[in-house]
Amino acid sequence: MEPKFEHKGLEADIERLKADVAERLKSPEAMRGGISHRDIVREATRPLVYPSGPSSQSRSVLPDYAEDFSAETKLKIEELIDMAIHKGIEKAATAARKSGSAAIMDAFHDAVTTKLLEEFQRLGILKK
Repeated sequence: MEPKFEHKGLEADIERLKADVAERLKSPEAMRGGISHRDIVREATRPLVYPSGPSSQSRSVLPDYAEDFSAETKLKIEELIDMAIHKGIEKAATAARKSGSAAIMDAFHDAVTTKLLEEFQRLGILKK
């Protein structure tokens, strides 16, 4: 039985990333347990978030280090995550890059990684 997606906006991204994640799971480092599933998902999403490479450096989806960010910055990151869920990661990443803030880009990438890892685990693509 095919798993059902709860977030239609992520469906295309997950389909696109599944093969990359599966390939990374076969790497010697992953087979030895030397790389976490989170890091595998993080690396697989990197080209979507940073197409040209990084230019610099209820339950919240925000990374812990964002706790000290201004309320405005936190809201911007949460809006970007919502955009990624509903409109796709690349569209949200483009908006994040337009912010001109490395902190927003990094926190957005970490939050997307966490969200996708949860979805991959929920769908049984990666184990918890």
